[in-house]
Amino acid sequence: MNNTFFKISQSKQQTIINVAFKHFVKHGYENTSSNLIIKELDISNRSLIKYFSTKLELYSYLVEIASTKLLSHIEQHQITGKNWRQRLMSYAAIEFDFLIKNHLMYKFFNKVGSELHHPNLASLKEKLNLQANCYLNVICKSIKLPASPNNILKKHVAFILKGYNESVISKFKVNSVTVKDKQNYLNGLQQHLEFICENVS
Repeated sequence: MNNTFFKISQSKQQTIINVAFKHFVKHGYENTSSNLIIKELDISNRSLIKYFSTKLELYSYLVEIASTKLLSHIEQHQITGKNWRQRLMSYAAIEFDFLIKNHLMYKFFNKVGSELHHPNLASLKEKLNLQANCYLNVICKSIKLPASPNNILKKHVAFILKGYNESVISKFKVNSVTVKDKQNYLNGLQQHLEFICENVS
């Protein structure tokens, strides 16, 4: 990525970012071309290459933006609850509020997970796997998840969150996520958590 991008106006930066998010969400990494993006932006291919020399550079930058904004949103809110299960529900509610506020970026981030098998994304996949492990540790620390033999509780929570999130988020429309969706999401998550034996508050 070229620093020239940060020398243009904030509004122009945001326009490029928004258009890129929209096309990667709609078409995915494989089928999104610079031609699609520059056509909507009404700029030359040379102009886009001046900022991002490859499609992967642009894609990776969008991943960074989505990740940073999500974590920043969570850090700005207090997690509440008498036990780890309630605190996980609180955490999930905060995370879903980000989805309502920034639905296109969140949808993009989950789109990324479905296409990391692409050979050109191998380095990004490795980086994201490391970030995902760090993110899980942040969640467990935030909700004060009790220790368990061989971290079985942590692994189980991770398994539920990954599978449940993927199945639910895949059903959302790109441009319409509501408070009702949030409540349905939390109700479903609570049902899953009720099957986990909680021995420590």
